[in-house]
Amino acid sequence: MSSSARPFVFWMIAVLAACSGAAPAPAWYPPQACRDCYQGEGVGPDYQAALGRARKMLCDDILVVVESETTDDRKHLLHQAQDGEGEKSEEMDYSEVVRMVSKSRSKCAFDNMPLHEQREDVGGQSFVVLRMGISDYARYLAGRTVQVQVSSQTDGVNSDAAVEAVTDRLRGQGYLVVTHGTSAKYLGLLNVSVSMQNAGAQFSGMAIASGEADWVLVRSSDGAEIERVHAADITARGFKEKSVLNDFGVAIGEALKKKWENK
Repeated sequence: MSSSARPFVFWMIAVLAACSGAAPAPAWYPPQACRDCYQGEGVGPDYQAALGRARKMLCDDILVVVESETTDDRKHLLHQAQDGEGEKSEEMDYSEVVRMVSKSRSKCAFDNMPLHEQREDVGGQSFVVLRMGISDYARYLAGRTVQVQVSSQTDGVNSDAAVEAVTDRLRGQGYLVVTHGTSAKYLGLLNVSVSMQNAGAQFSGMAIASGEADWVLVRSSDGAEIERVHAADITARGFKEKSVLNDFGVAIGEALKKKWENK
């Protein structure tokens, strides 16, 4: 082939590739499956789009493993890593891991998560692969455990709804909520103050519960405060004390949610 014909041939190849819709990709993409890690990959017109897709796929990979009802080698590795590496910690609660990852799925990038990223931009496209070692993830989870405690000077307050509100927030922040044991790395304290009053003669028989709640998240090792939220002027009304106190517990959860939304 003459030297004058080569540019034309290369130009024709480029045109045909463009017409066929074939996009160039790095030699390493798509990557091979990873046995001892979680993996997510993404392609997009820019880095942020590709990264978002890779994060979602990484979350999906974690969920597939921990939700598996059959024997999964990687689930077994996660269990081994939790029991055998680093500090002694509670056995992995897979149901809680699923809830945590599901809640955090929109971002799937928790604080200090041990992710390894590979990226390359080719032909106007961004290619991203995220990998996280299973043993690294187990250590990460062991370092993000939190136990929630509730205290109230008034008997009968049903704090279930309030506890669900704070645990829902914790999951969204990448914390693994534990319900037993004393080895949690963080402690969540929900302090409730409430008083019961009669609504007065105009509303005969009606009771009013009024009070406030404080939510504090601290690091167990040194008591360092991570988050503090104060919700005041919480009220509930009704004709039966039990139902009023139950509604007051629900109102606590709603008040805390509004505080977080406005932060």
